[in-house]
Amino acid sequence: MEKRMLLALVTSSVALSGCGVHNVENTEPSKYHRAADYASDVVKRSGCIGRIDDLLFSSGEIFVNDYGLNYSSSNAGLHCTKTSFRESMSRYCQSKSGVFLDGWCSVDDVPIFKVDGFTTLERGPSQSADKWIQSSRHWGYESKREQQVKSDERQRSEMEEKERVVREKNMEVDTKVGDLICREDYEAKPYQYPGVAYYKAYVEKKEKNKLQLRLVWHGGDRFLVNDITNVNNIIWSSPKGWRHCN
Repeated sequence: MEKRMLLALVTSSVALSGCGVHNVENTEPSKYHRAADYASDVVKRSGCIGRIDDLLFSSGEIFVNDYGLNYSSSNAGLHCTKTSFRESMSRYCQSKSGVFLDGWCSVDDVPIFKVDGFTTLERGPSQSADKWIQSSRHWGYESKREQQVKSDERQRSEMEEKERVVREKNMEVDTKVGDLICREDYEAKPYQYPGVAYYKAYVEKKEKNKLQLRLVWHGGDRFLVNDITNVNNIIWSSPKGWRHCN
């Protein structure tokens, strides 16, 4: 008798709680003034926690901290996908004439709220505009102007690096037999080694515009490229691109 009752209880629990993971329901966003309220209703109406699970777990909470107004649900993933929740918050953003990008909703380049998993963050009820901007930057928001400045700096750095390589590759080393000289491995791919790789070699002979070199090392800061052997360690090279090792 007890076994039958237990089996019936388990079966009923499974049926009521639902199983599997689904998308959140398309909730009309226009009537909501706060992202936290909209997010909370989306999770509740979509059955993200489940009927039985809802008795055991919280569907989420809205609270204020130093960063702003938060909504957080650690259990919504029981039955709803993060992707569909994010898409729902994107629709809410669009209803406020905002642009949703990289988890942030912004209007006229001003951050409105952030989405991360089943959490949202927005300006708190008594939070100043400056404090909210500081908080949003702490959590990774960048305005279009800041993104453009970073892009310009990255392009400038890449151009300076290309100019450096061209300059070094065309500079001839003034050396004599017995000197230890170094050369950057310009043929290495950016992702090939954990850092910049160099060759070290001793000058064996000098003939016209050529140097006979004995390679003794290939590697970088705290890593070694073990590809120099007694078979390939003697080479002839132009003096361009080599310099005295520091």
